[in-house]
Amino acid sequence: MKAKVGGRFTWQHVRAKHVHGGVFLDLQKNRRLSFTWESGEAAAPPSEVAIEAQPAPYGTLVSVHHTGLLGLSRGQLSSQQMFWMRLLERLRCYFYFKGKIRAAE
Repeated sequence: MKAKVGGRFTWQHVRAKHVHGGVFLDLQKNRRLSFTWESGEAAAPPSEVAIEAQPAPYGTLVSVHHTGLLGLSRGQLSSQQMFWMRLLERLRCYFYFKGKIRAAE
């Protein structure tokens, strides 16, 4: 992976058969990250994800915007929303425990 604008990344969940990937579009340290999202399914066009962090009195407010999800059913959209919610919760736990948690098996 090349963490720079224009750099590509790929990843695959341990239990999944699809490889996901994309290209970094914007990187602003401690502020914003955006990238294309390629689901690994040939028919699905890439969408775009933006993750933003804003300082708040109690920590950091993080938001995820996933756009360009054309042709997905209501169930697929709900599944995608749950994916990002689970990811944000895992990140919250990771930082709360200062990186001292193990990956789920």
